[in-house]
Order: sequence, then structure tokens, then C-alpha cells
Amino acid sequence: MSRPDEGACVAFYGSLLRRFGVQRRLGIQAQLRLLGPCLLHGRLYDLGRYPALRLGEGRVRGELYELLDPRLLAFLDRFEDYDPAQPSRSQYRRERVRLIEPARWAWVYVYNQSFAGRPWVRSGSWADWRPEAPGPSQGLRQ
Repeated sequence: MSRPDEGACVAFYGSLLRRFGVQRRLGIQAQLRLLGPCLLHGRLYDLGRYPALRLGEGRVRGELYELLDPRLLAFLDRFEDYDPAQPSRSQYRRERVRLIEPARWAWVYVYNQSFAGRPWVRSGSWADWRPEAPGPSQGLRQ
């Protein structure tokens, strides 16, 4: 039986979209292979510097990547403030979800805090909502 992270894919929907350059700044581009655009069930909310995903009703646009090195998941977990040993204390949870398009499974980081008072990104596209690249003062987040 294969490990759950072998041949894994990850879907990015926020500041880790290729256009923002954060992958390059983090030095992880060589560990990812862009497969193309993707669509997943859920809604995005604006946290200011980065978005939050809530799974469920709605559609969110993102980018699908193949993880060329499964160890990258541990790096992404730290980046996303996800602790597998203490998921309830994490800002995000990593979950494997079935994408709408393409019809396959991928890891995504789902917000693990309250959405109260957070603006809903109705278009489902962080790139359309916040077309400017995150700057150094904005930090580096999903």
C-alpha cells in the first residue's frame, strides 16, 4: 500500500498562486510541477493579507500542483500554521478533497478559525480580488 502523500497534489488558492512569486521567494518552485488551473467546492474569505477557505457551497479557483517531493508537505504545514499533532490549535487544517475540475484528489489548507466579520470573496478568485502581489510587509501566507 502506498503512503498517502506519494504522488500527491496540492491546490493553492491564495498567495501561493504562481503569479504572486511567493513560491519562488520560499524556494519551493523546483519541488512543484504546475498541472494547471483547478476548481474546488467552497468559499474564500478575505483575512487581509491572505485568504481563508471554507469547504462547502460555492466554487473557488486555484492552481493544482504535483508535489515532486512529498517532504514539501511538512514545509507547507509549517507555512500554513498547521500542526498535525494539534489540529484544533492550528490556524489551518490540511485536508484531502475531491476537486471539481480536474476530477481528482488534492491537499488543500482549510481555515480553522472563525469567519465572523470576514468579507466573502464572491468571485471565488483571490487573484481577481487581490490582483497585487503580496509585498514583504504583507508577509508570506497561503
